[in-house]
Amino acid sequence: DHSGLIEPTLVQLKDGRVRMWARTDRGIQWAAVSEDGGETFGDFGPSPIFGPRGPATIRRLPDGRLLLVWNDHEGHPEYMKRGPAWLVGIRAPLTLAISKDEGRTWINRKTLETDLNGFFCYFSILEQDDGLLLAYYNQPSLAGCCITKVPFGWLYAE
Repeated sequence: DHSGLIEPTLVQLKDGRVRMWARTDRGIQWAAVSEDGGETFGDFGPSPIFGPRGPATIRRLPDGRLLLVWNDHEGHPEYMKRGPAWLVGIRAPLTLAISKDEGRTWINRKTLETDLNGFFCYFSILEQDDGLLLAYYNQPSLAGCCITKVPFGWLYAE
């Protein structure tokens, strides 16, 4: 409504298509698919990723599954009513999940940061040996940043 469809994350699917997810202020990421390598995209529509007007990050893991990092609001509509009005929902908690079906569904949800007064966003991911390094902002002023090691064993454990 106010911010539109912005700050996308893109992943090339195993069949060569490209899927894009983008933040909205409607409490859900919207998604579209490109059949031509990202030159054009089909119609956008709601995805199964619920969250605030904040970006999600999606990357392919070494084993071929997809990793999603975002502020999970699924089942918690009250999170959208917290925080400053311009934010349209709190940027917490910080959650990770994996997909075995190219992003249609997300499983193994793990909450990395539980503080509902936190401000977790703009995620960067670097693969390192037996896990991932995850960097992100953790303060509303965007002045605070942290780096956390996420072991693959913890991420994949059901």
